[in-house]
Amino acid sequence: MVRLKRFGIYSAIIGLLMALAVNVLAAPKKGVTRGTYQIIQESNKASEQGQFDEAIKKLQAWLKKVDGLPYDTAMLQQHLAFAYLKIDNAKAAYENAESALQSEELPDAANHNLRWLMAQLAYMLEDYRDSIVQAKHWLKEAQPNKNVGQAHFLIGYSYYQLSDFQAATAHLEQAVQLKNPVPLDWQRLLLATYLETKHFQKAEKVLQQLIVLQPQSAMWWQYLVGVYLEQEKYDQALATLVAADHDQSVQDRYFMQMVQLYDHRGIPVKAAKRLQQAIEEGRLAKTHKHYKLLAHFWFNAREFEQAKVALSKAATLSETGQEDLLLARLYIDDYDWKQAVPLLQKAIRKGGLKSPGRAQLMLGVSAYHTQQKELARRALLKAQKNPNLQKEANYWLAQLSL
Repeated sequence: MVRLKRFGIYSAIIGLLMALAVNVLAAPKKGVTRGTYQIIQESNKASEQGQFDEAIKKLQAWLKKVDGLPYDTAMLQQHLAFAYLKIDNAKAAYENAESALQSEELPDAANHNLRWLMAQLAYMLEDYRDSIVQAKHWLKEAQPNKNVGQAHFLIGYSYYQLSDFQAATAHLEQAVQLKNPVPLDWQRLLLATYLETKHFQKAEKVLQQLIVLQPQSAMWWQYLVGVYLEQEKYDQALATLVAADHDQSVQDRYFMQMVQLYDHRGIPVKAAKRLQQAIEEGRLAKTHKHYKLLAHFWFNAREFEQAKVALSKAATLSETGQEDLLLARLYIDDYDWKQAVPLLQKAIRKGGLKSPGRAQLMLGVSAYHTQQKELARRALLKAQKNPNLQKEANYWLAQLSL
């Protein structure tokens, strides 16, 4: 099955939080004490200068002095939440945001923003279920055009982390409908959920969009081919591979899959020609594996002479005699016993054969036809030891006696 590796969201979430921290702090009401107001101003100034630890110390110290003043406490906790966020202390940021929210002392707009903050912090703390709860609560009170798409994305990603791919898909589909242009990470995640839920037709559309955005990315071409193959859309898969092959940056990654698909679609001659050209031009190494595959393509194309040439090269590079045996079989099919005999001897000598007895039988028959009776006898007697070959071996041994 086609799968897409999971990828991180931390940097994207941090970006959203930093933007949020600038805009959502509730301004102190007239009811706040003068001391609290002054401390908040001092902590804000320290934060602006990058002195976040100093800002936290001021807020924490003053928090102990306002016990019994719920509004002052909530204001300080709100500012502490964002101060802790600045130093990547998500746990402390969440705890202060939660306390400020539960106090119900802050304005509705500030509470609403704290809820959104908590949803993102819960994700950062890998408490995905809480992130979903907070984000859904936030959505109930959200304005139609205010971060709604981001909230659906966050919920979708949290469901994805929990492996609830159906729920993730539903929210991610809403997210991409509400965002224009759609961020690349959102498309990637939606694609991942489609692959997990086997919604391959929907995955096709996303992949086609990703290829337009990143035509040099080999990954998207590969996934699109995989999606087509999952649906047995072999012609589309082949067309995609051919298109990818024209792009020098991705061609080697797909070449072998392309030629194999040519063969699978009943065009083995095309597969053989492309593969042979690639080997001759140095695009592919002259390996046993490549020559063996080339021989396979030529054989399927009924081009047996070409298959012999490829098999001969594969045999030269092989440590076993399997390719020598296959080549000998092709010569036997043409009744060219003279060429078959040394190939069969070589195959048996190198070893690694699936059926050594069958090779001995073929050698015996070939030697018989080239009037090498002693060689034929020795080979047939060895073949005779295989119970499955006794009948055939006995027949040819009898022919030697005539």
